[in-house]
Amino acid sequence: MELELIAIFILLIVLVGLVVYNLSLGKKIKKYNNINDTIKGLNIVQDFMDTLGEATSVDDKLKKINEILLERYSIKYSTIVVFNGAEYVIKATNVDEKHWDTLKNLHKEEIFKDSITSTQIKYITNENENEKLPYQKMEFARAKSAIFLPLYIDNVYVGYWIIESGEMHAFDNIDTTILEIVKENIVTVLKSVTYQNTMENIHRKDLFTE
Repeated sequence: MELELIAIFILLIVLVGLVVYNLSLGKKIKKYNNINDTIKGLNIVQDFMDTLGEATSVDDKLKKINEILLERYSIKYSTIVVFNGAEYVIKATNVDEKHWDTLKNLHKEEIFKDSITSTQIKYITNENENEKLPYQKMEFARAKSAIFLPLYIDNVYVGYWIIESGEMHAFDNIDTTILEIVKENIVTVLKSVTYQNTMENIHRKDLFTE
């Protein structure tokens, strides 16, 4: 009887030890993943800075930024839309041109108006294969989930960034903190290229007026 109790006691100690070890391992994995996310974010920021330093046009820089986002985050579709003071213009996208009219008019969609007003991210997804996202017109089978992120420069609304997936609930577990960081990087680039755009326009105007 005593041997059985000793055996049970040893098993309990081993069991507790395994639980503690698993908890410790879980924390280490989480910490490791956080470090990886931080490094990934820093690498993307560096890529953005390298893009800013390139001797290319404003539009080329935004297209390069979009390519970085698609590659590093394995996003199916990514589109950056900017309001130029007169109209909404798609500055970068990997979506087929036949869908551009829809993408550059998302600010008119009721489902995104609150997001623009509140500056909050808006996540939408289909619940079954027969549904389509509220803003979709002809692209029924293209996207089944999307995240809409309004863009602001010094509290002034300047456009939006939208990412899309062909799968339902594709972004359920995405880290919105990372998305916010990427969004702020886009805003930083937009702010920087705005000054460049101004200088380019001044240069063209000087050539015209001599």
